[in-house]
Amino acid sequence: MNVRNTLSAGPGSAEPELAMEALFQGLERFRVRSDCPDHVQAYLGRFPDLIPRVLPTVEHARREFGDTADLTLTINDDPESYDPYLKMYISLPSYGPDTISRIDRIQEPLDEATADQEGFFLITTDHRLIGR
Repeated sequence: MNVRNTLSAGPGSAEPELAMEALFQGLERFRVRSDCPDHVQAYLGRFPDLIPRVLPTVEHARREFGDTADLTLTINDDPESYDPYLKMYISLPSYGPDTISRIDRIQEPLDEATADQEGFFLITTDHRLIGR
């Protein structure tokens, strides 16, 4: 998918479209993969208040885990209960006993910032070992 493909909020409304384009350009800069970019765009189109939260959260994850971490933005789409949400996996070359608390340091300010908003953005790990 070309990251310049954007969702339009409707005729005459370029602001969400520009925000989406800037977001996907930023994700490229931070080397964030998306296994389903069209779904991510659709979700953020439904919950545009999350858009300004994504890049600061990605930047926080990069600061916390460094360049060796794989960051993957996806949609959690459980077929048993239709309640999709935005999710970013952090995959590492090794996992220490503090990995979850480090993820929590990223998640907690995000939760506070989005408490009164619709939509949800979870930071988690898949415990996949990278680089091996």
